Amino acid sequence: MDSTALGRQWSASAIVWDAAPLVTLPFRETGYFAADIPRAASARIQVRRGQRVVAEVQTQGSLPHEIFIDLFRVSLDSLDAPERVASAADGVMRLDFESNQDTEFILRIQPELLRGIGYTLNVFTEPVLAFPVSGKDGRAIQSRFGADRDAGRRLHKGIDIFAPRGTPALASVSGRVSVGTNNLGGKVVFLRDDRRNLNLYYAHLDTQLVTTGDHANAGDTLGLVGNTGNARRTPPHLHFGIYSRGEGAIDPYSFLVIPLAPVPAVTADTSFIGSLARISARRTTLSRLPGARSTEADTLLRHTVFRVVAATERWYRVTLPDDRSGFVAAASTERLRATIRFHSVRGTTTVRDRPNPAAAVTTVITGNARLPVLGTFENYLLVEDARGGRGWIAGGP
Repeated sequence: MDSTALGRQWSASAIVWDAAPLVTLPFRETGYFAADIPRAASARIQVRRGQRVVAEVQTQGSLPHEIFIDLFRVSLDSLDAPERVASAADGVMRLDFESNQDTEFILRIQPELLRGIGYTLNVFTEPVLAFPVSGKDGRAIQSRFGADRDAGRRLHKGIDIFAPRGTPALASVSGRVSVGTNNLGGKVVFLRDDRRNLNLYYAHLDTQLVTTGDHANAGDTLGLVGNTGNARRTPPHLHFGIYSRGEGAIDPYSFLVIPLAPVPAVTADTSFIGSLARISARRTTLSRLPGARSTEADTLLRHTVFRVVAATERWYRVTLPDDRSGFVAAASTERLRATIRFHSVRGTTTVRDRPNPAAAVTTVITGNARLPVLGTFENYLLVEDARGGRGWIAGGP
């Protein structure tokens, strides 16, 4: 593939480490891969231990096509390239990967060569364990991991999930169980998660419904919620803990709780995607990340031209003629329909395919002409000739 210029461009476009914007999950992006412009879309995401990151892609295209979905773990050493940890199977438009640590990943999607493909990417996380109290979810948690106990003499080594007495406490995974009684937890059950090398701890049970050595399937009832042990003066609740050999107690929250925020809708006008556009405001920010609080990458002046490659919420992901990329507010964007002014040329005028003195020449205009100007980039003008062809000429902003 690297024997052709297009193949080399495709391979180069796959190296997305520096360009990948840090996005907040859940995340949705709608975009377009042009057949003649090799490009990959990427996003940097933060995932907690106990979460499974899921990426789903829907595509639209008139020809058979394939999308490659890959996930890379970002190294703590900034000099090391990210490590590929998962790839979607051929023909599968979904990737999911369970994180065993709090870390950053880079998600990349890339089409095969010479295919014009529209896409919508949804990225979200889900917990790897089933919620352990029947009919409840994360909103029933009233005491988090690490909270002070006994006037600060110890820390809470789990989470408390409040529910009426007698509510079933459910197996979060399949595994072997053991039961016991102690002063703090009262009636307790341990459930072994062999796959993750974890022990799950159920405490303050009113009743134990399993015995040591039993095998429980995920969703089986292990006992009933109560307030035994040192919880006699508190309302009934399940104390749920996770223990790892060599680490001790770890925070169960991300293992159990489904994020309540829905995948945000794309409200920007998606008909802009794949086309050239320009800044309509007096000036606007080219942001590194989608969102009003993003760090500023650059300031774009009115009528600056760019290509819209994707949309997320009310932002466009854009590429500038010099290959810089970032996000622009959709509200500051307009089409190249109306002429912004006319520019007079005399003698010989060279028209290029990019605003760069080394760019390829598309045509040469001889004699005097009055050219419609559609946009600008630095000291170049995007003009239209009498036949409707577009190109760049030197001419100032």
